[in-house]
Amino acid sequence: MPKIFKQFFVLRVRLPQGDLVFRGNPPHRASMDLPDMPSLIADRRHSLFGHICRLPENTPASQALQLSIEAHTGTPPAADWKRPPGRPRRNWLQQVEEDVGLSVGAAWIAGQDRSMWRTLRPSAGQAQQ
Repeated sequence: MPKIFKQFFVLRVRLPQGDLVFRGNPPHRASMDLPDMPSLIADRRHSLFGHICRLPENTPASQALQLSIEAHTGTPPAADWKRPPGRPRRNWLQQVEEDVGLSVGAAWIAGQDRSMWRTLRPSAGQAQQ
């Protein structure tokens, strides 16, 4: 079983007095030395962004990310394009900006160099295996 799925279990412990005690996720996670879910998600998001940055430019995923970055920085995808009404939703690029502390344009450039990108990892360089 992968290590990340182990943190979702609730541990039942029978005390010497015969009482049954349930330990929830936080104490169970601390006893197993597992990362918390938000940092795990940020690490995975960081890894995926770097992976897409290093793909060849003719790859659809790379083209989609470049188009999304251009739209995020203010360049519309087409001349007649308009933003839909309502509050703009928080998107994946805004999460990457917050995780890394750089603009998405600077993150794209940093993502091209794998060693530089790994130094910007949200978990301070601790690689997830």
